[in-house]
Amino acid sequence: SNILTDNGTGLGHGTANVHSGGVYTNNDFSRSSQYGIALWNDSGFTLEGNNYTDSANGLYFRDCDGMTLAGKDLSAFNIPGRAITLSSVTNSTFININASGSGTGYGIHYNAGSNNLFTNNTITGRVTGILINSVDTDSTYDSNILTDNGTGLGHGTANVHSGGVYTNNDFSRSSSFGIALWNDSGFTLEGNSYTDCANGIKIQGAESETISGIDLSSANITNYAFLINANNSTISGNNFSGAGEVGYGIFLSGGSGNVISGNIVTGRQTGIVLNWFDNNTVSNNVLTDNQSAIAGWYTKHPSTGNVIINNDVSRSSVNAIYLLREANFTLAGNTYD
Repeated sequence: SNILTDNGTGLGHGTANVHSGGVYTNNDFSRSSQYGIALWNDSGFTLEGNNYTDSANGLYFRDCDGMTLAGKDLSAFNIPGRAITLSSVTNSTFININASGSGTGYGIHYNAGSNNLFTNNTITGRVTGILINSVDTDSTYDSNILTDNGTGLGHGTANVHSGGVYTNNDFSRSSSFGIALWNDSGFTLEGNSYTDCANGIKIQGAESETISGIDLSSANITNYAFLINANNSTISGNNFSGAGEVGYGIFLSGGSGNVISGNIVTGRQTGIVLNWFDNNTVSNNVLTDNQSAIAGWYTKHPSTGNVIINNDVSRSSVNAIYLLREANFTLAGNTYD
């Protein structure tokens, strides 16, 4: 019950010494210009009933292991920056937190860690709901409501991530992308909702990944359903269809050695776009009723060695297959009815 208002940080640990068992309750940290509270190497603490109104950033945790943060509602505190910041946090659980805002900042800003669980949290009205801004390994993001943000969940830098599990989250009405992954390997991506997102899924820097079983055909995505930059990866068994010949189903923005096979894309401006690409195989896809079924049109980089076979490109209203500056390609067995 302390009044710690109008400070840089209301209450904070100044060093990396180990703390435990602290009780931080019913304090007023309003209008902190840095953080309301900043805990470092703390365990077994109690944090409840505090006020963070109009603080630039809310809660900060660094070098904490095995912590649980549950049931916190920060949505009414008008925090324009980072509602929750995590730095080098491991083996921890974040559950039933509301870190929503009104169009600015980040719900959870996560700087490095591993084996953390984020589940049943609600973050709306943020630039990014959950921003993973440094290396993250083997963390799980499940059943979170991350709607009405710029991006629901995204990696902010090109650091290498691995083993992420992104399941059953609601990314609806994201004005940028529902989810944006960068340099992630061995990830799981399934069961998420992308309804009325401007763009669906963005994956950058994938290497030897398999993306399958995703159905965005009823999500009403009007621009990029699936944007990927990848090498030696497989994209198969997905449905990225739309309505009204708008947007792109699969947009391969660079990469080589990829296999795009067995997907369904209908009702798009372009079913599959190959942009700055070599030695990829596009086969056995259903790409009907688009303006163009397949297009390769990056003008600054001649592409070579691509194989486009056995696809159904029927009822394309403009071009079935349109290739620009393409050399040594194979085009065979496609259906143009």
